[in-house]
Amino acid sequence: MRQKVTLIARRAVHHCAPLQLRHNGLPYRGINVIMLWSASVVAGYACPRWLTYKQAQELGGNVNKGERGELVV
Repeated sequence: MRQKVTLIARRAVHHCAPLQLRHNGLPYRGINVIMLWSASVVAGYACPRWLTYKQAQELGGNVNKGERGELVV
């Protein structure tokens, strides 16, 4: 089981890391990729990209009432 989880995690990191950028333009790494990827799958998001509340405001966007942030480490 541990080997299977490790394999899935490595594939997720390899597949998703270039698509998810932090506020400073660098890709997320390690467990953060897996945490955000799984959160996007559970929520049904079509795009695995993330931004901060402030970035949404600066770009003229908004955050839906009741939305919550995701934990990254």
